[in-house]
Amino acid sequence: MKLFNRFLRRTSVFLTVGILFVCGAVFNGCSTDKDVNPTREVSVNLPLLYGDEVPVAPPPQPQAAANEKENFHVYLAFGQSNMEGQNWNNGSLAWGSDVLPVSYKQNVNKRFRVMAAVSGNHKLASGTEQRTQGSWYTAVPPLVRNTLGLSPADYFGRTLVAGIADTNIKIGVIAVAVAGAAIEGLEKGSGANSYYNSQQDFMKSIATLYDNNPYHRLVTLAKKAQETGVIKGIIMHQGESGAVSGNWAQKVNGIYDNLLEDLGLPPNSIPFIAGEPLITADKPNQNNATLIRGLTRTMTAKLPNGQNVAHVVSSAGCTSGGDNLHFSYEGYKKLGEEYGKKMLELNYSNQGPTSIAPAKR
Repeated sequence: MKLFNRFLRRTSVFLTVGILFVCGAVFNGCSTDKDVNPTREVSVNLPLLYGDEVPVAPPPQPQAAANEKENFHVYLAFGQSNMEGQNWNNGSLAWGSDVLPVSYKQNVNKRFRVMAAVSGNHKLASGTEQRTQGSWYTAVPPLVRNTLGLSPADYFGRTLVAGIADTNIKIGVIAVAVAGAAIEGLEKGSGANSYYNSQQDFMKSIATLYDNNPYHRLVTLAKKAQETGVIKGIIMHQGESGAVSGNWAQKVNGIYDNLLEDLGLPPNSIPFIAGEPLITADKPNQNNATLIRGLTRTMTAKLPNGQNVAHVVSSAGCTSGGDNLHFSYEGYKKLGEEYGKKMLELNYSNQGPTSIAPAKR
């Protein structure tokens, strides 16, 4: 009996020591390393003992998605009737319906996209397409609104796609334009609303499509585009109305500065290109052409590489549709190509001469 009692006492001692050892191992991170700081280890493992969740870092953005955003180059376009792009019927303007020849709607590269600034049902080369404001579509014209014709933005984008060697790069355009609008109707702020209130009914009806604030519509859509792409430049065609005022160029410069600030872009960080108005051989300065050319002297801010921010492309050789104010379809095509070639020079000069295909005539 004495031997049995002695055995029980020894067994209980061993069990007690064993339990203490196991508990100590748990609270010390299951480590018997003499160099481990017990206090530090307990503080790390206590959340696990009490059932708390361990914070998990968010997964990194997939590199493919980041590359896709960087490869989507978005351009903003604004102006008046020649940026809209007008339709023609036997030498007269055709208002209110898309009569653009089907040939201009065919073979549009899917790398060229347009974000609808106004919702509407668009005629394609075959069939129709309901476009919703703020969504992207293959850039089959008309780009600005569904009742218009060919805009300079059309062959601007097509020329970029044809000239950029890297086929991973896509081009997007967002275009907002109001026929007849002076620069005051395109500026930032509530002044645009007041401006349109005093204009003719046709201009009021167009402005209403942009909630009487074309600038705000352009910025709103551009911010949405920045979710999936990068703003790379701005093109403008305006000046036939109101450019004779002494501060017209300064107001254009102000729109450029405000756009960059509102979009979170560094000052003077992207190119701005204006297009000459329609001119003729016998009247090379008609439609305020001289004032528009002067933009390069007025907008004197510099890009980091020393080039001027502002550039003007020529409309020489761009024909009229019949009224000596608006371009013909071929005139819009050629002017758009001039915008595109200039932007290729400014943003894609590293492509090399052999990789830039000449713009089709």
